[in-house]
Amino acid sequence: MASAAALKALLAALQAEQERRGQLRGQPSGDVRERLHRELDQMAERLRAAPGYVPPTPEQRALARQDLERFFRDFRARTKKSG
Repeated sequence: MASAAALKALLAALQAEQERRGQLRGQPSGDVRERLHRELDQMAERLRAAPGYVPPTPEQRALARQDLERFFRDFRARTKKSG
């Protein structure tokens, strides 16, 4: 069994390689979640700036949240079956 230090070193090496390959493909660097949140924030700003924008009602927001949670739950279930 590998030591914790060896596993951490392997993880760091894998992350560095992913970063390097992403840069070769022209992908922005950084944490995937951070990039996703940044892109979503930009999309929200553009949406709110659009003429005629009407913010969603609390009910619409709740339904959208439920749809999103259902999507990710189903996605995780599909990826577990195929992996």
